[in-house]
This record gives sequence, structure tokens and C-alpha cells, in this order.
Amino acid sequence: MRRAFALAAVLTLISAWPLLTHLGTALPSDLGDPILETWILWWNAHHVPLTAAWWDAPMFVPLAGTFALSEALIAFMPLTTPLQWAGVGPIATHNIAFVLSGPMAFAAAFVLARRLTKRDDAALLAALAFGFSPYRIAQLSHMQVLWSCWMAFGLAALHSYIEASASAEASARKARWRALAAFGACWMLNGFTNGYFLAYYPVLVGLWLLWFARRWRDWLSVGATAAVASLPLVPMLIGYAQRQHAFGLSRQISEIRQFSADLSALWAASPRAWLSSHWTVAPGPEGELYPGLAMLALIAVGVFVAIRRPSRETSNVQTSSVQRSVRHAGRWTAGRWTVFALAITAAALALLVMLTGGSELHLGPLSLSVHRPSRLLTVAFWLGLGAFATGPIMRRAWASRSPLAFYVLAGITMYFFALGPEPRFGATQILYKPPYAWLLYLPGFDSVRVPARFGLLMILCLSQAAALAFMRMTPGVVSSENPRLQPLDAKGLTATVLWRKRLPVSFLALAILAEGWIVMPVAGLPEKLVIPERGRAAGTLVMELPIEMTYEANTLALLHQLDHRQPLINGFSGYLPAHYHALGVALKDGDATALDAIREVGPIAAFVDSARDVNGVESALVAAAPGAELLERTARGVWFLLPQQTRRPEPASAGAQLPVSAIDATNRPEGAEPEKLIDGRSNTRWHGQINGEIATDVVTLTLAKPAVVDVVEIDQGLWAGSYARDLEIVLVTDQGEVTAFRGATGGLSVRAALAMSANVAMRIPIAPAPPALAVKLISHPRGAKWTWSVGEVRLFGK
Repeated sequence: MRRAFALAAVLTLISAWPLLTHLGTALPSDLGDPILETWILWWNAHHVPLTAAWWDAPMFVPLAGTFALSEALIAFMPLTTPLQWAGVGPIATHNIAFVLSGPMAFAAAFVLARRLTKRDDAALLAALAFGFSPYRIAQLSHMQVLWSCWMAFGLAALHSYIEASASAEASARKARWRALAAFGACWMLNGFTNGYFLAYYPVLVGLWLLWFARRWRDWLSVGATAAVASLPLVPMLIGYAQRQHAFGLSRQISEIRQFSADLSALWAASPRAWLSSHWTVAPGPEGELYPGLAMLALIAVGVFVAIRRPSRETSNVQTSSVQRSVRHAGRWTAGRWTVFALAITAAALALLVMLTGGSELHLGPLSLSVHRPSRLLTVAFWLGLGAFATGPIMRRAWASRSPLAFYVLAGITMYFFALGPEPRFGATQILYKPPYAWLLYLPGFDSVRVPARFGLLMILCLSQAAALAFMRMTPGVVSSENPRLQPLDAKGLTATVLWRKRLPVSFLALAILAEGWIVMPVAGLPEKLVIPERGRAAGTLVMELPIEMTYEANTLALLHQLDHRQPLINGFSGYLPAHYHALGVALKDGDATALDAIREVGPIAAFVDSARDVNGVESALVAAAPGAELLERTARGVWFLLPQQTRRPEPASAGAQLPVSAIDATNRPEGAEPEKLIDGRSNTRWHGQINGEIATDVVTLTLAKPAVVDVVEIDQGLWAGSYARDLEIVLVTDQGEVTAFRGATGGLSVRAALAMSANVAMRIPIAPAPPALAVKLISHPRGAKWTWSVGEVRLFGK
């Protein structure tokens, strides 16, 4: 075992050498998420977690509670906080934690496989398959995903618990308690490491209990342990829930679909995987689930051997009655063949629908319309699954609680979860309401947008299946039960690679390692951004322009903050705050009202990056702002100091909301009916023509009766950046039409978003005018194509 871990350390040193030689001056993969992770670790080292000051992190200023927009990474603090207190820089601290993720994953998979097989050679294969998986290459920028070791350690503890539970020895009681304590610790650390695995790991543990736990006592013991271990997580989860609810944050189904794996993802690897990329397909977003050809082949052969040559050995939960049920496992009856035939028929009909586009069947007075292959494929899937689950192979595996069968089936199940709520093959949906869709009904899953990360749990399960398959293929080569044979350790990869009995494992180990091997790509850090002295006064905010919705443009601002330590208007996270989106759009558009709105927060030291401000729009905008002072001009850009502006009072209405009897719009795209503007829901929208010609959009709201309108409230809902660039509000009265407002609304959108409401409701005051019969909202084009989107419109007056 020690030699295996030494091998893992050597392989990690070789792979990560480019990073280790630039420990404090580069980051792995890119300058996107690794900078955010570094920034989080830095913030954690200087503030007590879960306090108000900790939640109010100094990015996206003036928004409060911004730490709730990203992962907390609390589990890293015992390692990273002492390092930073000892003087290690934030970059080097991140890189140390990152490099350790590989050996930890290797060790966790090794320990689990060693527990399952009692063999070092099989455990080595599992450790290589998990610790050096092609999937890890695709996740190099997500350190919290790479630190997945706690799940494997937790499963190893559960297997230890079941083994101890089956023992009648006096020491078994203490062994059970130790195993449960280890599982609880791993459960808690996993939750403090990664929010995705906090949600996904219980699914795998639940499947494990269904397969291995025979007694209610085991269910209660494991469930109680998980519940107690979850208690330290509760304050963090409550803090996230409260703040994200205040921000009105949730994941749209379109986002979840985008980050679901395609059916072909099982054969998709990162282009950085220098060997696997030669025969795999191009991946989609987060869709690099390729586990490795060597591992898949090993599992396939092992399963074939296990079916053809059932093992005489049984799992440690098997009893004599179970052994009898194994011997009497059922055959394929006529009923099962009928169900299987129906599944094949449904699948054939689905294929016909995909080829022909669907059809309608008329049977007398009845008509059947078939246009969605996903419904037919779903029927075929469940019928086929039912036929297989009740067949002799599954009954034998279930009766014996076969670990090999479990980890193969669990890996397949995790793969299906990774396909998300609408599994697809290319553009075709292949299943209707799959298991992941059921998870969306559970609390918290509306905040999880990447179902494809179930893929890592798939890799974990398949790595263990590979170890168990190898054990079934080579029962007499190495065995802890046979003292005459020495179990293979990592030394078998080098000095004994030509020894005939060890050649198979050596060949497989090299094949598995080759598919997941990579020499670490690193991204060098840019030069520091030095703020002029007058911009470093206490209370001065920093804003880097242009504000763009790209990774590096925002993460570099966080990187600079590690040096200057001043509150930052910029920021980066898994969520994009509404005010920041609106601010970026407005400033790029040259809207001075947005700059005025953000200046109400405090004095700002603004840096305009000349390389990104190609047309000089934002430099000219800042220079023309009232009171703007040029601080310094450098080769990279220009520094300005903007004094704070007086905050504008929020307009209030003297009356109540006015009823609207009718609504119409000049543009009525499919699915965007103007009636959605008055349906009382801000999460529905009307929008103008998407990607259409530059045109004027007009929305007309007819009042139920004539009334004096004093406030028009335009709620952008979820579409803060899609406001009207040049808005005109016209009142239709008995005396004709009166323009009550005309101007840019970027500043109004920023102020509305900063009001900390779940919606972005711009309140526009209307000058006194005669009673209106109707109100027209007119969006004038400003020389560029743009889609105006609105969630809700409310009129106030009397």
C-alpha cells in the first residue's frame, strides 16, 4: 500500500511539474475559476466563516451577501488557512491544495477497492482509473470537483460498517462505531467541499443502502449518522438559502439542459487528453464523461466472466437462505419475454418516428398521434429495465448482494442522472421525465445547474467495478487468502513488469494511466495592477472597465484585489448579479445614467483597460462624468477618480395599482405574448423580435377606466440587461398623446437591481398630466440590434 501511494506521489510530481516550478506565479488550466477559488481561499483565511462579515465579501459592491453566489470551500480551511497565516501567498496556497487533490483521489479509490477486493493489484487499477481519469482533465479548473476523495472514503467506511455488522466478535461493536464515525466525517467534509456533491452523493449512498443494507438497524444507523453529520452544514445552507432567495436566484431549466451531458458524452473526452482525444468525440459543456477504453473493456470482460462463471464466494451480508435463493434464481419466463418484446416494439416505433417525423394512426373513431420519440423510448426503457431486473442474472446478483453488480449498475445509474432532466442524443430528446427530473422536486436542486457532474460519481463507481472485475478474472493469480502469493503493489509497474503473473495488471495499469495522463497546462499571471496613491484612500471603491460577461475579464479583477485589498465593484461567481449585468451592458452602450447610479455607492477609482476598450467608449464616458479626475495614464490603460454622487430618492406613487383591461404589442414572437406582462408573474416575459431587424417596439396598455398615472413600474424580472435602451412613455388622453418620459434607462435598471428585491422593477415617475386612457411604452433603436424583454408592467395612480 505504501508503495502504491509513493507511486501516486511520483506520478503527481511528474504531471504537475510545470505548476510546481511556478507555484506562486501561475495557476492550473486557465485564469477563470482557479482565480475565483484562490480568492475564496484568501477570504476564508481572513474572516470567520458564516459570520455577517464573511458573507458580505468585497466583490459586486454594494451588493451584500455576495459570498452566497459561489462555493464556500470551507473544507479546505484546515489546510489553506494555516498556510496563508504562515506567509504562503494565496496563489501558492491554491496550487498546493490543487496538487494534493490527485494523490487524495488516488488514495481514496485505493482504500475503497482494497476494502472490496482485499487485493493491492486490483486496488491499484481502481486508484489509477479514478485518480488519473480523463474526466479529471476536463475539470482542471474546478479544484472542488477534483477533491472528490471524501465520497470514496465514505463508501469504504460503509463497507467496513456492513462487514463489522456481520461479525459476532466482541470487537465488532467498536468497529461499527468507528466506521460510522468515519462515514459521518466524510459526509460532512464532502458537503463543505462541493455543493454539487452535497446534493448528488446522497443519491449514491441511497442506492448503496438499497443494495447492501439488509436490516432496518443498518438503515437507521447510516441515516442517523448522515443526519448528525449534516448538522454543521445547516447554518451554511440556511445562509445560502436566505441570501439567494433575497437575490431572486434560481437555475432556469434552459441552464440545466445546457449543462446536462449528451448521450454521446460517454465517449467524449477533453481535447487536452493527449491520447484519448484521438478516438473520442468532441464534448459539449461539462460533457467529458469518457471513463477510458481500458477500464470499460476490463469491466465488460469481468462482467462476462462473472455471468458465465458465478463466484462461489458471497458478499459478507449473505446468509444460507440467500444462497438458496441464488440457486433457485428464475429463468426467462414467457411473461418476461413478452415484456421484453414490447420494449423492443416501442423502441422500433421510436426509431420509425425519428426517421419519418411521426404520424397519426386512425383506428375507427380513435386517433393516435405519435410525434415524440422520447415517449416511446421511455416506455421501451422502463419495460426493458423491468424485464432485466426480474431476470435470473439480476436476481442472482441481488440475492448475493454482488459488489461487482452494484458498482456496475450504480455507474450506469449515475450516467443516466448525468444526462439531466431531458436526456438527448444530439438534438433529439430520448427520454421523458427521467430520474433526474424527479430530483428537481427536492429542495435545493433548483440551484444546481450541472447534472453532468454526476459523471464523477459514475467514474468512481466504474473504477471500483474495474477492480472487482479484475479480481473475478484473476482469482488464482493474487489473493490475500493465499499466503504463498505476494499481493502486487506499485512496484509491479516497474521492476516486475515482465513477470508472467504480473504482466496483465501491469499492462492494464499502463493503459489506464495513459488514457488519463496529462502534463499540467498552466496559465501565467499578468503583471500587478497598481492603484495610484489618490485612489487608495479609505472607502474608495475600485472598478475595472470595460465590464464584460467573460471569465477572465472579471476574474482578473479579483486577482488584482488580492494585492490592493479595496472593495471591488467587479466580481465573478456562478451567478451573475442583476445589477452587474445591467451595469456592464449600460456602460458598454455609453449610458451615463448607469455610471451615475453606481457612483451613488461611494467614490470610485476607475481603471479603463485600453486593450479591451477598443473604441474608447468607456474611457470617454468616464472622462466626461461630472467631477471626474484623471489620475494616471499607463501603457495598460487610464485611471480616473470619480467622487461620490448624491443618492436619488426612490419615486413613490400617491395612488394604487391601476387595472389594465387590454394589452397589445407591435411584436408578438411565438411564446412571448404581451399578456404575460400583466399575468402577475415576473418570471414570464414578453420580448421583442430576437435577432431581428433594428425596429421600434411598442407596447400599449389600455386602462380599465381613465386615471391619472404617476408611476410606471417596468419589472425586468430575470432579464435585467434586456431593458429598453431608449425608452419613451406616452400617455393617451382625450386631448391626444403626451410624452411623459424619454431617455436612457440603464441607471434605473441598476438602481432597481440594487434594491435587493427578487425582481428588477424600474419605477419611473410621471409628471402631472390629464387622466390617461392608455399608456404606450416605446423602445427606440439605438443603432444596433437588441431584444427588449420585460417581465411585468404595473401602472400606479388614481
